[in-house]
Amino acid sequence: MWNKLAVCGAVLGMMTMPVLGSVELTVTAKNAKSNKGKIRVVVYASKETFLRKYDITVDVPIVQKSAVAKVQLPKPGKYCVAAFHDENENGELDMTFFIPRERGAFSNQYLPKMGPPKYEPCLIDVKEPMAIAIEMR
Repeated sequence: MWNKLAVCGAVLGMMTMPVLGSVELTVTAKNAKSNKGKIRVVVYASKETFLRKYDITVDVPIVQKSAVAKVQLPKPGKYCVAAFHDENENGELDMTFFIPRERGAFSNQYLPKMGPPKYEPCLIDVKEPMAIAIEMR
């Protein structure tokens, strides 16, 4: 019986371990409009998926208008990170005539001036576990 418990414990322990070669990125999203809803953190791993398809998403609760997400990236590399306040919890950034109705921001505090956001200005190079902060506007 003890052997079975030991095996179960080992299996459960492996389920929470990071994947070999992966790297953890801690994202702190600040300045939510309220504590209502959640913060959705989105990671884009390539220019081809940028603004088209989320490569990784993590939804986290808001506490005192901020949220902290632990994102497990598949490997070290360059990524673009975005966060938005999903106030109505529909899983999407709500837009009106291509203008966001919910607060959001990109890594590197990148703020597009005119037109859609561009991929390169928000790229971060994640070589080892690191933390970034994103100030939503």
